[in-house]
Amino acid sequence: MAIWGRRPGEVEIPRAFALPSHLRSVLPMQMQMDFMIIQQNAGVVYCDIKTLRFKWRNRFRYMCSKKDMDKWDEHLCTVDRLVLWAKTHNIHDPTMTPVPKIPAETVKLYPDWATYDQFAADYVEFLEKFIKGSYKIWRDSKEYVEMVVATCGMNRMDHAEWEDWWTNTFLHEMSKFEDSLKGLVLPCWEDLIKELIEVVSATVDQPKLVLDQIIKD
Repeated sequence: MAIWGRRPGEVEIPRAFALPSHLRSVLPMQMQMDFMIIQQNAGVVYCDIKTLRFKWRNRFRYMCSKKDMDKWDEHLCTVDRLVLWAKTHNIHDPTMTPVPKIPAETVKLYPDWATYDQFAADYVEFLEKFIKGSYKIWRDSKEYVEMVVATCGMNRMDHAEWEDWWTNTFLHEMSKFEDSLKGLVLPCWEDLIKELIEVVSATVDQPKLVLDQIIKD
C-alpha cells in the first residue's frame, strides 16, 4: 500500500496460524503449498489491521502539525500523559480514590484541523485499499481452501481434525482482528475535539485553563 506500507517480506504471522504437524502429515502436498499462501494472506491482513488499530489508538497524536517540532514534541508528551493518567485511573468509576491530576500549566496541546484532516484522508485511503485489496484476497483464499479441503479426499477422522483446528483455532484467532474493524472508524474533527475535552476535563487540574485554548483554536 502506498500509505503506511510494509516493506517487502515484512509480514508477521501469528503462531495460531501455523499448521499443526499432525495435519501437515495428512494434507496432500499441493494443499500444503496452497495453505502457505493462505497463511501469508492472513498474515498480511493481521499486519494491516494492527496498523489501523495503532493509528486509531493514537488519533490524538495526529492532531498536531510537525511544522514546529518543539510544539509537536510538547503535544505528543502531553497526549501520552493524559492517556496514561486516564488508563491508570478509571475516569468513569466514581468509587476511585481521588488522586492528584495533571497541572494545567504543564499541558501543551496544539490541535490543528488541517493536520488531522490530512491524517484522516490517509487513514480512509489505507482502509479502503485494505478492504478492496489484502482483505478481499484473504476472504477469497478462505473460500478457496474450504472448497479444496472438502474435495481433496481426506478420510473422515482427518477431515474432522482439520475442521476443528481451522474453525476453532485459525478462524477464531482471525475473527478477533476482523471483528475489531467495526470499531476502527475514525471520528470526525468535531467528535475528536469532544473526546479530547472529555479527557482533559477528567485528567487535568483546573481544566478550564486548557479547554478555553482548545475551544478557541
